[in-house]
Amino acid sequence: MQNGKGEVNTTSGPIQGVGFTVTGHVPEGDKIAPLPDNATTSGTPGKWTFQQWVWSYGDSNTQTYGSVATHQELSNEAFNSINGNNFAWWDHPGMPSQGMPQNPLKWSVGKWKFVAKAVNGKRECSVAFFINVTTTDGKNWNFEYGEIKP
Repeated sequence: MQNGKGEVNTTSGPIQGVGFTVTGHVPEGDKIAPLPDNATTSGTPGKWTFQQWVWSYGDSNTQTYGSVATHQELSNEAFNSINGNNFAWWDHPGMPSQGMPQNPLKWSVGKWKFVAKAVNGKRECSVAFFINVTTTDGKNWNFEYGEIKP
């Protein structure tokens, strides 16, 4: 899966966004729970569980998405890998990159705030970051992303 800015095709059409991969490892001998079938906040006792919390906002001249409250979205539908004590998952948030023939895309704004976590009981490791994707003409896209410091 490709990291960085660009367009990917989805089942609902192409999106302009930023691909990213979360990678890491847990202590040797610790166990990792497989990603759940559905996004969940509960973990598996005695195993590391991964979470991806996200808040998002989107708007464009073709569709208003509004603000979506912070929620846990990581499930086994994400491209992921668990191998021994190493883990990785990939995501590519973005905005639809075309309108309809009768309503072409002229401007679009997408904003996301993420917290990626590895949790095992009271032990936790996390990183927070943001991604912004905008266009003011429907053709040239601007991408901003970076870490959110506590």
